[in-house]
Amino acid sequence: MAGFLHGIAVLSWLSGFLGAMCILVWQSLEWLRNGVLPLLPIQAALDSLEVQLPKTSWVGLQQIVDGITQWPLSLGLFVCGTVLGLIVTFFASDAERRELDRDEQARKKRRQIDLS
Repeated sequence: MAGFLHGIAVLSWLSGFLGAMCILVWQSLEWLRNGVLPLLPIQAALDSLEVQLPKTSWVGLQQIVDGITQWPLSLGLFVCGTVLGLIVTFFASDAERRELDRDEQARKKRRQIDLS
């Protein structure tokens, strides 16, 4: 289980990193071709997917949401992949610790049986 979760964590990091790199390469190629750097904020991606931005009555929270949706999409992918990877790594480490504890308890029981 721990190995599987570690694999998911690596895939999360890789997908966030590679997705961000693909967007940056595309933007670079467009800039080289046209001389204009295409801006691609998170909000544009959400709009193309027809996802509505959350609206809240808390002014400060709404400013944070609006600010984050103005981040470049490449940064958003990288941050999401990294955060997801860290969360899954935390669970994988916990699962690995539990597996090691179970193995140690099983070894202790075998030693007790062997000694008796």
